[in-house]
Formats: sequence, C-alpha cells, structure tokens
Amino acid sequence: MPLCSCGAKIDRRNYGPNGWIDRRIYYIAVRPEDAEAARLTLASLS
Repeated sequence: MPLCSCGAKIDRRNYGPNGWIDRRIYYIAVRPEDAEAARLTLASLS
C-alpha cells in the first residue's frame, strides 16, 4: 500500500526504526531436489 494517494510506489519498509532495508539480501525457497542447482546458480552470480 503506497504512503500517498498519488499512486507512487513508496516502500514503507524504508521508514521503519532501522531505516532503509538492505535490498542486497533475499530469501528464496526451493524444493529439496532443486537445492544443488539453486546453490550452483547463486554461486555463479557472485
């Protein structure tokens, strides 16, 4: 839900007590049988 009515997509998580959220950290869910493929994919991105 935007903070203003003008339609802007303001992320309200940025205005909490700890300030801006860290957008470099993500949580993903994969099926156990896809875990190794997910690890290899993530390793290739860094």
